[in-house]
Amino acid sequence: MKIFKEAYRIFLLIVAFALTVFVFFYDVVAASRADGWTVLFGILGFLLSSCLAVVFHEAGHLLFGICFGMRPVRVQIGPFVFDRNKKGVALRNFEPFGSCDFYPVRTDRLSLRYAMTVAGGLIFSLAFVLLSALFYLRGGAMHYVFGMGLPVSVFLFFYNAAPLSLPSGDTDGRLLADILAKTPETIVTLHVLAIQGGLLSRSPASLSEDLYFDVPVVAEDERGFIALTRLRYLYFLDKGDRAGALAQSMRLRELLVYLSEGDLEEIYSQLLYDCCALERNEDGAAALFDRQEEYLLSQKSATAYRILAAYHATYGEKERAEEYVRSARSALANEPLAGIAKMEEKLLNETNA
Repeated sequence: MKIFKEAYRIFLLIVAFALTVFVFFYDVVAASRADGWTVLFGILGFLLSSCLAVVFHEAGHLLFGICFGMRPVRVQIGPFVFDRNKKGVALRNFEPFGSCDFYPVRTDRLSLRYAMTVAGGLIFSLAFVLLSALFYLRGGAMHYVFGMGLPVSVFLFFYNAAPLSLPSGDTDGRLLADILAKTPETIVTLHVLAIQGGLLSRSPASLSEDLYFDVPVVAEDERGFIALTRLRYLYFLDKGDRAGALAQSMRLRELLVYLSEGDLEEIYSQLLYDCCALERNEDGAAALFDRQEEYLLSQKSATAYRILAAYHATYGEKERAEEYVRSARSALANEPLAGIAKMEEKLLNETNA
């Protein structure tokens, strides 16, 4: 299977390269209008149209998701990230394409909603391939806006349509194939989505325990399993079950090798809270605080301020703790999940006690 993935990827790259050569050297250079401006417009058009191909793909996920009852919470296109939690656009580590994260506003027929949200990207990518081909053949000014990106639009569509599992995540084709096959990984993902949908109005501990634990066994490096483990931690934390929360926290420590840089920062921040509020481990808290203070201050979220408050409360710094509790309560207004806001308010009351 790994050989097939690499062969398919190499094949698509060859096709994209061949189309690029054709577009530039046949259409731009060899078409008796190969002055410097023509070549410059061709290069700029290629870059613009390639970016539009990525934007179209993510727009497909967004529009289909919204139409099928999913709420976008995070969208990344290249280095630009819109995060509903942070109320704006920020620059992050560059991704060559893009990604979208959703919470379901409605959880009935969730499998269909999830499938259509995934399929939306492919449908829009195919539409952009046809649009690029049309404007490429017609020529004119729109030729440079859409037509020059034909190689990238073809690559993007067929790359995402193939059922491949990659280090960066599964392609849309892989996700759709798994949804149709009702694989264990898909079932876990649907449970994660159902929990996230429930958190729009209810606290983690008020949701059915079956959502957290009545799931099939999957590999520990599966993104769905890691997400579910983090949600289980919140469930026990909100429930006031310290032993259960620490057990899930220990499990997350075992999964650190599978996490991205952004996820690692969140988990290390969580571990800092554990040392302060659950374990009363001052030495461990001091070591983690040196690592996480700058990150936590940059987040400006209720969760980050709550962790900072817990740290200062551990060392008897009451005024600093109360200051961060006030900041956390102010930040709760920006929390998109009402259930998480309820949990945070409860934890803040415990920190302030």
